[in-house]
Amino acid sequence: MIRAFAIAAASLAAAIIAGDIQLSAAPLNRQIAYRVDGAFAGKKPGKAAKDLSGVACMPVRADGSRLCLFVNDESHQAQFAIIKGETIVPGATVDLIGEEPGDDVPGSPPDPECPAGDGGFGEFDGEGIVYAAPYFYITGSHGCSRNGGEFRLSSFLLARIKVDAEGRPVDAGGKPLPEDRWGEAVELTYRLSEVLQQAETVGAFFGKSLDEGENGLNIEGLEIDGEQLLVGLRAPTIKGRSFIVAADIATLFKPGHDPVDIAAEVIPIALGEDIGIRDLVRLPDGRLAVLAGPMQEQELAYRIYIAEPKAGGAPKLAGQLDPVEDEDGDAVKPEALALLGVDDGELRVLVLFDGMKNGGPVEMRFPLP
Repeated sequence: MIRAFAIAAASLAAAIIAGDIQLSAAPLNRQIAYRVDGAFAGKKPGKAAKDLSGVACMPVRADGSRLCLFVNDESHQAQFAIIKGETIVPGATVDLIGEEPGDDVPGSPPDPECPAGDGGFGEFDGEGIVYAAPYFYITGSHGCSRNGGEFRLSSFLLARIKVDAEGRPVDAGGKPLPEDRWGEAVELTYRLSEVLQQAETVGAFFGKSLDEGENGLNIEGLEIDGEQLLVGLRAPTIKGRSFIVAADIATLFKPGHDPVDIAAEVIPIALGEDIGIRDLVRLPDGRLAVLAGPMQEQELAYRIYIAEPKAGGAPKLAGQLDPVEDEDGDAVKPEALALLGVDDGELRVLVLFDGMKNGGPVEMRFPLP
């Protein structure tokens, strides 16, 4: 059973960092466990996924349901699902990549010096996902593998899937595709790797080992602000600052292999020492809900902040997640957020946990600071 977690008032004061974080009044905990009717596809056939790492949803339909896309960081696929009430029904999968990268992917493949060398082309290592009509965007981690430190080219891709108003993958002309051709709706690009390598402050950490010593760059959050893709980095963190990298979406998917000039903005957010961004959700007022947690494997709390997507804005600490355990008593980590709504100043988010069967989905509610 999931051990109940609360938004704890007593622990909030410890998160004040040199006046950079503003505290809101600690709200009462409100949480609802969701039921998964079926199973998300796991790494092994017939086994439910225990490593869901991202989710994004389309707007609510007339019947109150919404179509969402989930990604699994141990897979090359994404999976559609319907959320209605407190039930999630997993649906069909779509391949994000094949067995080889293909020759028509925009940009140039990166060649970072990951400590364990080349690990081949395999898992997409999907971490962040966001919906902005008419696309779902999904990003790989863009970092060396966490277990072993290998370079896997398949993890250094940004993908998008074009869908219609019903969430059906479509061709370039907007015509729905049959399920066996959904892969035709997927576009890939290497250009995000180009942006990250050239980005101020964080670019020097691209391709470094994912440990406390090297502080290697890797992505875990994704959002969109107008024409800009916002990439939330779990690492590096520098002097109590985490980072969002913003880049023009159209340029990221510009055809061809020649380098392009992509002006990227690096936005620091003061979340605390060794605290990285684990996911991002854009709110109706334009602010971001930030799921923050340890940069690597430090024994640090997971918290939710509300932040402006611009430099100089002080994040407001909204709440802290108490530790959560699986049915065997092992600790699991909050891994992903999805916006469910904002009602009368109350934020509703769906939280997924790494290590829980089907993500152990739980709806959390708390007043917006």
